[in-house]
Amino acid sequence: MKITRRQMFRISAAGAGSLLVPASLYARENKATVSSQSPLQMPERILGRTGMKLPILSMGVNRADNANVLRTAYNTGIFHFDTGYIYQNGNSEEMMGNILGSKPRNTLNIGTKAMFDYPLKDNFEEVLFNHLDTSLKRMKLEYVDIFYAHSVSSVEKLTDPRVLAALQKITTSGKARFIGFSSHD
Repeated sequence: MKITRRQMFRISAAGAGSLLVPASLYARENKATVSSQSPLQMPERILGRTGMKLPILSMGVNRADNANVLRTAYNTGIFHFDTGYIYQNGNSEEMMGNILGSKPRNTLNIGTKAMFDYPLKDNFEEVLFNHLDTSLKRMKLEYVDIFYAHSVSSVEKLTDPRVLAALQKITTSGKARFIGFSSHD
């Protein structure tokens, strides 16, 4: 039997609706109940050689502007959240701090990212650390699990010894457990 594109959309919408309605009930609980709950079990995988366990489903928080969406994601078992210094002019990280800041830190895996100009300016490292410190303050965290150099678009930027040294300093400072790179190109 051949399924048309329109039929596929109907089937997908019906399936998504049946999943979202029960999950939305988690967001309706009062904050005292929600903050004392432990999340549901989400299947996990090990990230490379880091030993870090990540869920098979993560949440990017770039466009999430409703705290109930974040709360529901956590309460339905998602524990890896990905955001960035510039997302929603910092509001993404602030919302994460307001919702997730009170959760036990061992129930969360947080990644954030910051961009920097290339060729590097003299104050590049200072700017990178300031962005990370601001991100940590917004999210009410002492460290992130993964800090990404964001929007790396060239091999030169990726392999620049000053970039690698600065990222290494971030991990040795304890402000990030691991570092990585993100790219759109």
